[in-house]
Amino acid sequence: MKNKLSISIIFLIVFCYCSNNSSELPTRKQKNWCISNADIVQRTSEINENQKIILKDLYEAEQIYFKSTGIEVSFFQFQNKLLKGDEDILKICAIWADMNEVN
Repeated sequence: MKNKLSISIIFLIVFCYCSNNSSELPTRKQKNWCISNADIVQRTSEINENQKIILKDLYEAEQIYFKSTGIEVSFFQFQNKLLKGDEDILKICAIWADMNEVN
């Protein structure tokens, strides 16, 4: 009985940990949205007003992430990092997509 209780508690802890960590990552729809908008980081001189707002939101998302984690992220090759699954970039993507109401 004691072993079953211990196993149940361990399972519950692992489940809660995984649930909390996965919620920081973007959904598939959010990741696709980030990928489709990531090119504006490289071509800032030729973007329209709506894209400027989206870009501003990206930098705000990075600041939110920095304030909560203390981790500075470089946007150099942002789109490649996003496609390769860089965890910090993915977490910023989730924040960025949430800011733009992408579920």
